[in-house]
Amino acid sequence: MEKALVITGGDVSSHQLRSFYECYNLTNDTSEKLFIIGVDGGCAYCKETGIPLDLILGDFDTLDSKTKLYYQRNNVKTIELDPIKDKTDTHAAFDYIKEKDFESVFIFGGTGTRLDHSLANLMISFSYCETIDFVFIDAHNYIKPVVGPATIKNDCFPNEFDEFKYLSILPIEETIVSATKGLKYNIQNKNLKPFDSLGISNEITADGKNDFEICIESGRCLVIKSRD
Repeated sequence: MEKALVITGGDVSSHQLRSFYECYNLTNDTSEKLFIIGVDGGCAYCKETGIPLDLILGDFDTLDSKTKLYYQRNNVKTIELDPIKDKTDTHAAFDYIKEKDFESVFIFGGTGTRLDHSLANLMISFSYCETIDFVFIDAHNYIKPVVGPATIKNDCFPNEFDEFKYLSILPIEETIVSATKGLKYNIQNKNLKPFDSLGISNEITADGKNDFEICIESGRCLVIKSRD
């Protein structure tokens, strides 16, 4: 499976990013090497943490010129976008991922203080997630857009931190959850409707930490592991 790591310009914990990168390399063989994309200001996090980039992409309105020049001098492929465009830089990165047939992508910096960008990134991902497996990662959340039918298990999320014990299912359209296991409040044949809080703040049990399961029969939703 071809996998990508995207670092874009929202909130990124440098410690978490570096830990994720090291953990991935330790637990996967070289044939599953990540293709790493720095999106505009997100490139600065990669330089700070020493994570190598395969591509930098953006209109570079937020990346300082010295960091951009650093990557270009190191022969990192650059896609420079017109600042007057109809898509965000992150959206353009999703287009690139689809064009190159990546099947899985981890996104750091896809959420942050700009709620408009955070929501846009999550909503835009639904246009791609029938063929691409997305996980958005920040210091407090792992967010997975899901289109049913689908089965979500523990290995759908990174495992380098144990504190992510809360589990929420947030429907953006009517979503049927046929069954769950490993949760404090398990669900059987439940119709979750948008604009309702029924699926919020469940908890992963001690037994479910390595073996929870959510069976989505139909619908589109966000499955979120989180911590305080």
